[in-house]
Amino acid sequence: TALAPALALERPGQNPHLAFLAEASRQRFASARTNYLNAIGAARHPGQVLIDKMPENWWFAPMIPRLFPDALILHMRRPRLATAWSCFRNDFSVGHGYATDFANILAQYDLHLRLATQGRRRAAPGQWQEISLDDLTAKPRHVLEPLLAALGLEWDEACLAPEAGGDMPTLSKWQIRQGISPGLAKGWMRYLKLDQGKRRVAAIHHSGRALRRAFASFSASSRVSKRAKQVAPDPDIRAKGAEERLSSTSAMTGAP
Repeated sequence: TALAPALALERPGQNPHLAFLAEASRQRFASARTNYLNAIGAARHPGQVLIDKMPENWWFAPMIPRLFPDALILHMRRPRLATAWSCFRNDFSVGHGYATDFANILAQYDLHLRLATQGRRRAAPGQWQEISLDDLTAKPRHVLEPLLAALGLEWDEACLAPEAGGDMPTLSKWQIRQGISPGLAKGWMRYLKLDQGKRRVAAIHHSGRALRRAFASFSASSRVSKRAKQVAPDPDIRAKGAEERLSSTSAMTGAP
């Protein structure tokens, strides 16, 4: 992400982002903004709306309103367990070791909420918008049209058909290809059923260790895992090998 290097200040023996905060000033924020816009090539797109959807941006949520006082900030939200399962079943490769362990994922989620709360408090009225995935998939136009208006854009029916778009270099591309529907935000819920539906993970969602045992039990006993190994490979579905990843104890990597 271009945001991380823009908000960094090299000081011996210090975290570069904490060093930036320690020496933050109006001039330093202005310089960071210029460096960021140069890094993303903003000058090549005059008059256009630029979107930065990097997930790691939440690390800098408290600074974003000051860095971009003229930006519309969208905080995309979904339930805690839904987010944890989505992170766990995808392979993020290097830099996301926390995603192999439920306790670490939940810790990341809670930390992100605390930082987002600080960012929201620093934002101007109406600048920070909380967007629920459940609401977005249930009533997409109701959610999207006011956001477009805030950006000075008119409604376009193409917003309701993201599956018709071009290349999608994201782990969510297979979900996008299915189109917008309420089921898109609720697919994770089928993994709440344990032991033929007699127990539910929701009862123990505050315990990362219990979650790992619960999902491991489900993966071992459910026919879903067996069927998932036989269907055509889908990079967004990681049922295969779930037992091994659920038992992983990789440590959270920390801030970028």
